[in-house]
Amino acid sequence: MAQSIHCRYQKEIDDDMYFTYVSLEEMFSIYSSLSQLFSCPFHNWILRLDELKFKLFWEYTERILTLEFNRFTVRGGEMSNKSLAKLMDKIPENASFVIDSDISLDYSHAKALKFRSVEYEEARWLKLENLFSIRNSFISKFWKTNFDCSDVNKFLNYWSDCDKDMMEELTITLKEGTQIDEQELIKNLIVIYHNTDGYTRIFIIKLALSDFKMELWLQHQKYKILGICFVLTKEHPEVVTQTCYGYEDDGFLSVMFETTEDNKIKPITLEELDEEPSRIPRVPLEELFSIYSRLTRIFLCPSHGWELQLDQLELSEFREYTERILTSEIHEFTVRGGSITNELLAELMDKLPENVELEIYSDIPLDYSHAKALKFRSVDYLKAGWLKIEDLFSIRNMPRIKLRLTNFNCRDVNKFLLYWSDCDKDMMKFIEFGLKQGVETNKQEIFKNLTVISQHRPTYFYDIFYVKARNMENRKFVVGKLLISTTEIKLSACDPFNEDVSNEYSILELVHQKRDCEEKIRKMEKEFQGLGDAEKRKLRSELEELEAKLSALNHNYTI
Repeated sequence: MAQSIHCRYQKEIDDDMYFTYVSLEEMFSIYSSLSQLFSCPFHNWILRLDELKFKLFWEYTERILTLEFNRFTVRGGEMSNKSLAKLMDKIPENASFVIDSDISLDYSHAKALKFRSVEYEEARWLKLENLFSIRNSFISKFWKTNFDCSDVNKFLNYWSDCDKDMMEELTITLKEGTQIDEQELIKNLIVIYHNTDGYTRIFIIKLALSDFKMELWLQHQKYKILGICFVLTKEHPEVVTQTCYGYEDDGFLSVMFETTEDNKIKPITLEELDEEPSRIPRVPLEELFSIYSRLTRIFLCPSHGWELQLDQLELSEFREYTERILTSEIHEFTVRGGSITNELLAELMDKLPENVELEIYSDIPLDYSHAKALKFRSVDYLKAGWLKIEDLFSIRNMPRIKLRLTNFNCRDVNKFLLYWSDCDKDMMKFIEFGLKQGVETNKQEIFKNLTVISQHRPTYFYDIFYVKARNMENRKFVVGKLLISTTEIKLSACDPFNEDVSNEYSILELVHQKRDCEEKIRKMEKEFQGLGDAEKRKLRSELEELEAKLSALNHNYTI
């Protein structure tokens, strides 16, 4: 039998084996052999109706029905109503049923949509009401139908109101010549457009702001975003949502607002703005906080931010917004544009809780001072010329500090680094400051009286250095990673036991031990003038051991 089949093996195309002719018994012998050889979860039988005689078609079918199978497919030709009805009567409902043959337009059968999955190339015999009977189907595909957009809308409304699951996936091709009308398709439906450019949540916001029913539904979906920020200006009020970590362009989605004919606020996306859009002159306070309240109910959001454009708001408006914001949950508070007076900034700092991240991108007078200026969770001051280097000595346990424009020189930076090194508590996780205008970095001045190692491969903009705190009691972040450009210094304080700086920590520890040992030898030679040779030999032996360890460990740094 095997030799006979092998002799009639014709060719192999895309892993399919073709034979000139195989008898019924030979085919099922092949099936039996393959089933014994392979553990296979899926068995599919395809019968070419246009290439099989009627009698042979039914012989195969009857034999197949005695076996385990998952899908039964008929291709080509045309099936009579009688034959198709007979086939549907025999096929079990837990099988997938595929008919690629022509079917008469007057065909009908109670089981036609009862199989696990169905696929009909010719489905014009199906009426819309037939689809209402679908229950717990896996996949249904209808390639040629007489359905139009109104029919699809009726089906979607039925599916929406159905008390049981109908199917996991449905494919419908509309009647030939019918164009898709999205408005007709989604009539009386609430939809979310999934956009490949990443704007799904913008559409969710738009729907939530305009539809109470949609808002209730969205609340139950528990959508998550990383942050919501309200940008309050006279001309362009916005809601910005952060959907990913980092500051990539696609990580922040904006919704602006325009007025409708009935003078209501309508949200629009940046992509929908016309050249001269009708924007509201200001956001009414109550409406703004209504939007805030609804969005915070919809989204699980760990960060709520508020940004006030100082140069575009009246002072009374600024204070009114601030007072209302302080009654809500707040994580970030930003003031941008214009100049802020000492009185207004002091008033703001007095009222803001210390667990807030404060950002001031407005001009600040050089004589400004406030006890809480460096006490917030994080601070970012665009104009920080009013700060003295001694002010920074009060920093304790802050995650992030940015002082972009300062009056600091390299000697000031050195004072800060020495203080950080000797401080008995962790000061901050990250600090960044720009030097005084016209001052360039002098590394000799910056690292005076400090032990540092430098990385051999500087980045494009920064040279990289590492320094270890001398005082390590009650401290966790004791390795400083410094990035230095011509006008800017960034210091990250790292935990050597939980961050990727353990090698640098070990090198710096050995360098400190080596220098302590060298200092002891120099002191002994000076004080004892040749006495204590045994102690000196011991110290020199210790020094050689430290140098050997350092040489073995350090391959990438200059001390």
